[in-house]
Amino acid sequence: MRIFGLSLLIMLSAGLVPGALAQQVQFDPKQCDGRTAQDCNDLMGSFDLPPDKRQQTLMVRATALLQQHDLNGAIAEYREMTVIDPHSLIAYSTLGFLESLGENWKDAATDLKRAVDIAPDQDVVRAMLVMAIAKGGDCTGAKAALVDARTKVKDPASLKTAEQTVGEACP
Repeated sequence: MRIFGLSLLIMLSAGLVPGALAQQVQFDPKQCDGRTAQDCNDLMGSFDLPPDKRQQTLMVRATALLQQHDLNGAIAEYREMTVIDPHSLIAYSTLGFLESLGENWKDAATDLKRAVDIAPDQDVVRAMLVMAIAKGGDCTGAKAALVDARTKVKDPASLKTAEQTVGEACP
């Protein structure tokens, strides 16, 4: 009887332990506090958090960093989002925008070009690309990108600011 009771106790414990362990290993976004974007992503990956949840956590962190005026920190969070999803229009277009704010034109152009490659129908992103190329000092590239954009945008008015920027930066 004693062996039977011990066996029953072991079997019941075995059934309860996985549930108890599952509760202990749930990811909490606060676990990323003080970590770099890459470390946070690695941590979330160790919890087998799905990619969309990992991107959501990084986006929340990036927003908080922007509210603290930490442009480079926000850029790092979005850059890590591209590791999770190398085809993320949101990540690449936002990177290009943030890099433009920091006047890092070459990186902005690179990321905006990637965003245009991912979603060629995004007129605003295409216009931002033209402006980043022009502001980066590549007048030949800016003029070529503007000519290309004119043939591909649905709304020609979306290029008005890009045309103005190219005209001012590349007389």
